Amino acid sequence: MDPCQTADVTIFDEDGVATPTWQINKSVNAPELVVPLYVRDRLGLQTSSTVPALTPSVRAIPSEALNVAAASTAWESVWAVIAQGGPGSSLPYAPVRFHGLTEYSELIGPWAWLYEEAEAWEGAKTKIRDRVERARANPMFEQTLIEDLAVELGRPVKPFLLELEILPVEGTWWQQAYNGRVFLSSQLEADRDAYTSLLLDLLKPIA
Repeated sequence: MDPCQTADVTIFDEDGVATPTWQINKSVNAPELVVPLYVRDRLGLQTSSTVPALTPSVRAIPSEALNVAAASTAWESVWAVIAQGGPGSSLPYAPVRFHGLTEYSELIGPWAWLYEEAEAWEGAKTKIRDRVERARANPMFEQTLIEDLAVELGRPVKPFLLELEILPVEGTWWQQAYNGRVFLSSQLEADRDAYTSLLLDLLKPIA
């Protein structure tokens, strides 16, 4: 499950041609991001990734058959591809034959038998979030923020695209993944003051 929310403004010229001026896309609990993080936490991998642990916490299952050091190194390589986004970024997590993992033999077996478990965990987490979102939804929040920013700047904002990936991880955490794409924790998004501050920090240089 990957619920997406989009806030944007489109203007029309005298010929009726639409031109978007800005767009903020929010993707929540995207499986191509949550499944790898679940595999990391469930296997107890030791990685240099700065992405916090999932919440609720996932209990690690020790395995004497797993080469943790090799699997951790392989996971970091896979995550680097996924975090970049773009073509092929979702291949490593995909089911069936797991084509994206063919170079990382240490992960194919564990990833395959954890995949359905990870999907179930992500699905349950998303259902909980959906109920919370319906209770506190404010679809105009980002648009109102942009309108206020335009007043502060004394001009209309420049065209921009901001991609927000909301992840169920611990703490009020965020990370710039690549140009225009930002990872942030659901806890940070839920903190309206922290979320507003982050958006303004991200938008002022580009808007």
